[in-house]
Amino acid sequence: MAFEGLQDYLGSLNNLATAPDMLSQLELSEVTGSEDLFSAADKEKMLQDAGEAHESLVDTRASGVEIPYSRHHRQDIGGSCL
Repeated sequence: MAFEGLQDYLGSLNNLATAPDMLSQLELSEVTGSEDLFSAADKEKMLQDAGEAHESLVDTRASGVEIPYSRHHRQDIGGSCL
């Protein structure tokens, strides 16, 4: 569960970071409501929540629990090691 939580928060933060460029490339920056995709008034809370999710993941790993999509799994599917 810790891994999924961290993925969710990092995905949301990634959306905030990439939305302006993507909307610009698609010429959708001026569409009503487009700013709602990347102007997060609660960005600080999202960063805090992501940090807490990371701590939870680290605590889970420290307790010896196997985490899905670990470094070994990434190597098996051709991904890079973290």
